[in-house]
Amino acid sequence: MASLSFATQSASALRETRRLLGHFHGYLGEFPPTVELAKGFLGQFADRKPITFARYVAVIKKFCEWYGEPLDIRVRVPKTLLDYVEPGDVDKLVEAINGRKTHKKKAATGMLSW
Repeated sequence: MASLSFATQSASALRETRRLLGHFHGYLGEFPPTVELAKGFLGQFADRKPITFARYVAVIKKFCEWYGEPLDIRVRVPKTLLDYVEPGDVDKLVEAINGRKTHKKKAATGMLSW
């Protein structure tokens, strides 16, 4: 069996992992963990934020792998952008792009402007 190690988790992440595994244990009742039961358990959380759902899947997937019932689920988490960027940061980025060197000496000055 694979080792179930959470040594690299922070204290709060470890508490969350224990909480989720406790809920999973309650969901299982007297039944042993199976792929079908794990999927049913995770289905309850499909309406959560994608990053939260992905974290839940990772915990249950790791547990099932440790138990010997590999769970073949992949969750895509969409990449997010910052809600707000300081105007000075935008200016620095534009300046860096305009001043970059390329294989053709120097990029055209004023290529980007706001």
